[in-house]
Amino acid sequence: MTLKIAGGLAGCGLLLAGIFFSLAGKENEQPPKEASLIQSIQGPALYEAYCAVCHGRDGKSRRS
Repeated sequence: MTLKIAGGLAGCGLLLAGIFFSLAGKENEQPPKEASLIQSIQGPALYEAYCAVCHGRDGKSRRS
């Protein structure tokens, strides 16, 4: 029984040490840059990204 407890404590200690050392070097990393879906939030870029699929690039409907 005592051997099982000691083994369990050793296993938990190794697990905690592994977590600690895996997180130890992460504070110096740069956060990832945000990905943008479109280049600009100006009118033409917004229209091209969200409206032109249905309305066409020239603003006329694309009916099939």
